[in-house]
Amino acid sequence: MTRTTKQIVIGSIYIAMFLSLVFGVYLKWFNVAPTCFDNKKNQNETQADCGGVCTISCALKYPKSLQVIFAKSLPVSSSRSDVLAQIKNPNLTVGSSEVTYYIALENAAGETLEERYGSTFIYPGKLKYIYEPGFNVSATDVEKVVLTVADAKFAVEDRFYSKNLTPSGLNLEKQKDSLRITGTARNNGDLVVEDLYVTGIIYDQGKRNVLAASATLIKTVVSREDRFFEINFPSSLLQILSFTEKEQIEVELSAPPLEE
Repeated sequence: MTRTTKQIVIGSIYIAMFLSLVFGVYLKWFNVAPTCFDNKKNQNETQADCGGVCTISCALKYPKSLQVIFAKSLPVSSSRSDVLAQIKNPNLTVGSSEVTYYIALENAAGETLEERYGSTFIYPGKLKYIYEPGFNVSATDVEKVVLTVADAKFAVEDRFYSKNLTPSGLNLEKQKDSLRITGTARNNGDLVVEDLYVTGIIYDQGKRNVLAASATLIKTVVSREDRFFEINFPSSLLQILSFTEKEQIEVELSAPPLEE
């Protein structure tokens, strides 16, 4: 073996020893054990940091985006309008305790006539109406209602009242100077509902088109209680809409989720 060959062999040995030392130090000090907070799927997780050994559910960590079903401007008078929209939560096991949204009323030229920010909540796997009253814009000037869901804070299913609230005895009452929906709201759950939101919608025959919407709030409905409610609509609707005896109505009951 030549001297040069011996030097190469000895050098290779030293390099190997040095690399082994460096690797050993890395394993001891820098190779951090897998956790449920490292943004990696490196254990038996279903997805990164959720499912398996990680206690957080993947539905809560990676929820699907809420969907906008429709957003519509509704006439109230010659110069005022309301907005009724509907969103859908495609997540079956998590709801959102706070949904922030943006509404813009646009004319045919795409110009914003009026805008508004708001917030609501939505149950797991459910549809939810958003009712915003009192825009200082005629519905005839509105070409498009833009509804954008800005953010949603999700929570587990057992914080919601989704199966415990039912309306019954619904009736649409039209008189000379008043228009209202009446009915009874029942709390089938074991807990007190402090704030019960009641949204009423009037449709035309066959529920093809929304004619009007309104809402009211019922305070403190105890367990197994039936509570009468009355949703009043602006009397001006009796002059600007042609009501028949074939309108259909819908009432949505909803209560904010329980605090964590």
